[in-house]
Amino acid sequence: MIEILIEHVPSTLLHLLTGAAVMYIFYGSRNLTVSRRLKVMAFGVMVLVPDIPKLFGNYIFHTLLTMPFIAAAFAPVVHRVLGGGFPKAWAAAFFTLAIGSMLIDFLGNGTQFLFPLTSKNFSYPLLYQEWWAIVPLAGVLGALALCGRKNISPRQS
Repeated sequence: MIEILIEHVPSTLLHLLTGAAVMYIFYGSRNLTVSRRLKVMAFGVMVLVPDIPKLFGNYIFHTLLTMPFIAAAFAPVVHRVLGGGFPKAWAAAFFTLAIGSMLIDFLGNGTQFLFPLTSKNFSYPLLYQEWWAIVPLAGVLGALALCGRKNISPRQS
């Protein structure tokens, strides 16, 4: 069991970093404080939700047919915490799930885009070594998170 978890660490990390990057594209800004930028990136964790049932052999959440509904479940929370209107929150959640979960799997070990209509596995395996994507992505996200405005009010400047 430990071996399986260790084998999934790079893939999981790549999912999380990609989700954080997509959320930053929608809600990030250099004008935000460091803590606010980290909060935006933390919403990338939603990419793990489709993978939880997948660990038990159920692909029902890991399909393009259910992604819009999972995004709709996350959208009120994203809207409440990050703002921007409900359509923007839904789009951010949907693209975070689609890119951070489905696309990464498609480029790695494959995914069943249209499950349960078909169990055909679609794959374009480019990500044999996830670390080649993880290291630069982590560097870029780290720089985006830490550069710009600090946690100081404008009056103290």
